[in-house]
Amino acid sequence: MKRLLCCFLGIALLLTGCGGKPAPVSEGGADKLLSHLTDSTNEEYLLTEDAELDLTDAVIASDRTVLLQKGVTLKLVGTFTPGSGCIAVRAGYEGGDKPTLDLSALGFRVDDEQEATLFEIRSDVELVAPQAQERLLVDTSGNEWTSIKSVLPREDDSQDDEPQDDSPQGTYEVSTQEEFSEFIVNADTQQIMLNNDLTVALGGTALTHDVFVICNGHVLTLTGELNMKGGILDIGDNPDIEGGKVDISGLTVTCDSDAYKKDTGDILFIGMNFKQIIGEPTLGEELIYEIPDSGEHASVKLKEVITTPEQHEAKLQEDMTQYLSGADIPGGVGISAEFLADGVLEINLDNPVIDHEIGVMIDGGMKLILTGSVTFDGGLYAFELARDSSGTATVDITGLKINGTKALGDTKSPDIFKITGNNVDFIFNESDPHIEVVQNEYFWLRYVQ
Repeated sequence: MKRLLCCFLGIALLLTGCGGKPAPVSEGGADKLLSHLTDSTNEEYLLTEDAELDLTDAVIASDRTVLLQKGVTLKLVGTFTPGSGCIAVRAGYEGGDKPTLDLSALGFRVDDEQEATLFEIRSDVELVAPQAQERLLVDTSGNEWTSIKSVLPREDDSQDDEPQDDSPQGTYEVSTQEEFSEFIVNADTQQIMLNNDLTVALGGTALTHDVFVICNGHVLTLTGELNMKGGILDIGDNPDIEGGKVDISGLTVTCDSDAYKKDTGDILFIGMNFKQIIGEPTLGEELIYEIPDSGEHASVKLKEVITTPEQHEAKLQEDMTQYLSGADIPGGVGISAEFLADGVLEINLDNPVIDHEIGVMIDGGMKLILTGSVTFDGGLYAFELARDSSGTATVDITGLKINGTKALGDTKSPDIFKITGNNVDFIFNESDPHIEVVQNEYFWLRYVQ
């Protein structure tokens, strides 16, 4: 049994490689970088000086890793034709100023049938995103990595000479209220990225699909009425910029509850610190507005109609199983001891693949037992004591079979468990050859190939 001390809201995962067998590293400037990207060895390359590299005609046939030294800027230019490999870029040091990867001058020539991840950029690198292009997606949904992906065209895209539908789809950058109002109601819009501070008057806007809004350090002011009719609005900030704000003091949120499943959680989620959120919305009678004690986010959700502790425990078991299996439940799931008859909650996992950080707050005096199996693919589980709780909580994973993908320690982090605070006891199989303990300022369980 280990007593653990670390910070749940701490810095990004440690940058060390997979336990005991790090990939060999060579270093230098731009003169050797191109040959590194186009070869097929397991070697990583540390760029030690600013460089501009033309990727025109470069063939990336295997996954490659580039490390950037402190203060270094790598600018990629030309027209890049993706191959079968992915380029992972991360910092080659701990702490200090972030290096920069600049893709603003890089064009992409994507094959009609190609759907793949082209770049993975870790959060310890400042990213200058590529110019918007059809078939190109900048995916910032991960906690640790930003992905540049090529996506397939929509199945209903016309292939003949008839006039094409120019309606917005996918991810869009907006600079005006008119653009925001137009894109948010379009069923094909998945993500909106702000280029300016915006004040948007919603005149009874009906949201029937899920939309993620990224403030990119700007201020978003929402006024008027937003009618939730089956969709979920998720508002967050770019983790590499931060400092954005959301003003909802003049917003009214109404809801068609029949458009949502009974177990729907948050329908409006603001993934920002409470200091970045201005005011509270006016709500319909079937809705509630919540900010947890941690102040990490705010949300509007449907009022639950649960009356007995047994019903609460059953719902908690169902929600926690889905959440620990990777289901997107905005705001996460906390475990409250008052709804557990014996203070114990056992979750059996059916080998989900975890590719993002999943955080859980636990009340003191209770025990969480994980059984079954799980496969980690760059994600991790993070547990901490609820901030309004006292005593000691226990997490027991001795009955959990742990697997890892081949990418761990190469292009993806090998860290798989993180426990925060000195009030959580963590029990695990210390003889498992695939588990390594790393403890300094932080405590991690790391997967070893």
